[in-house]
Amino acid sequence: CIYDFQFSFGSISLDFPLAVLVVSAAMAFSTREESVPFSQLVKNYWHVLFFCMVTVLVTFYSVNRSHSLAVQPQLMPSLLVFVVITQFVKTRAHIEFLLIGIVLAGVLVCCNVLYMLYTVEADHPLHKINQLKWPLFIAPNDVLMLSIIAPLAAGLLFLKKQWFWRCFSVFYLLFALIIIVLLESRQALAVYSVAIGFFFLLMRPWLGLVVLVILLCGGLLADHLLGGVLVKKLFLFPRIYLWHTAWEMFLDRPLFGQGPGMFKELYREYLPRAGYVFEELSDRRPMNWAHSLYIEQLAERGVAGFIALLLLLGKPVLALLNQYREVRGAECRVIIMALMGGFLAFLLSGIAEASLVRLWVVPVMFFLLSLASAVVCLKER
Repeated sequence: CIYDFQFSFGSISLDFPLAVLVVSAAMAFSTREESVPFSQLVKNYWHVLFFCMVTVLVTFYSVNRSHSLAVQPQLMPSLLVFVVITQFVKTRAHIEFLLIGIVLAGVLVCCNVLYMLYTVEADHPLHKINQLKWPLFIAPNDVLMLSIIAPLAAGLLFLKKQWFWRCFSVFYLLFALIIIVLLESRQALAVYSVAIGFFFLLMRPWLGLVVLVILLCGGLLADHLLGGVLVKKLFLFPRIYLWHTAWEMFLDRPLFGQGPGMFKELYREYLPRAGYVFEELSDRRPMNWAHSLYIEQLAERGVAGFIALLLLLGKPVLALLNQYREVRGAECRVIIMALMGGFLAFLLSGIAEASLVRLWVVPVMFFLLSLASAVVCLKER
């Protein structure tokens, strides 16, 4: 949890959270008495192994291998987080502890972001983000990360009876919503509202509808007080030309794609092939990603990478749906519903924004995957 959020506190010369993660994982495995057969690991985590193999393959066939390697450093610690959680999180109490950890870390991040936004002298959200100089948030829509964690915080409200844990959950949900509105992220607000509404809808249908209406009305009211910037953005959708350009990249190399992270490098080259003139575009900034996780997978990793991503996310989602139908324990059902809300938020964020080259996407994705695997293994035990 600390590792996932560390980047919001600026550049750290010594990557202390990563060092703690590696050392503690090594100590845990060195003192472990039980061993898991390789066949069992393949059975439980074949989707992760397949994704890793395809990642190696598409990187090898990249048009620029060194660049593709350079944009994927977050994959290794994310895999380590996945291994540690799936191998050592054995009980419901362990899962609750992880949820507490991610919410506490999120509250600290939100407080830091709010303080920095208060001290930054800038009007435009992008200028505010640029002045923060944090590797985690390089664009206003990076607050989608807060929206993905929000259902987990909502789940903690029903898992813990102590008032102080519930207060932390409420603080996170409130602070995250304030940050989303201040940074004028229409996508983050929509994902936040849908994910939280979906969670409460699973808990109690009438409550879900009420919460969804309250969130949308509250967000619109806050936006109105700030000048209506979010409502105006609803009529702006400058993504089509990016998706069309990414599609041309895919058609050029459909099997393995251009290589991870290559959209940024090939964007200007393929833009004319898609029928666009760079000088005539309203947005002539460099484009680091395709602003769609799924189309970007086709462009950078081809059909192989797209299928690998579908399997990576599809297996745990289907497993959670099966657990939701079978499990009768109230606490376990709350955990499952919170995770389903988190996965829904992640999948929605991929429609028009998320990218695997964004620093937060891969760690958060594997955090959700590992929690889902832990819940499934808990049911089997």
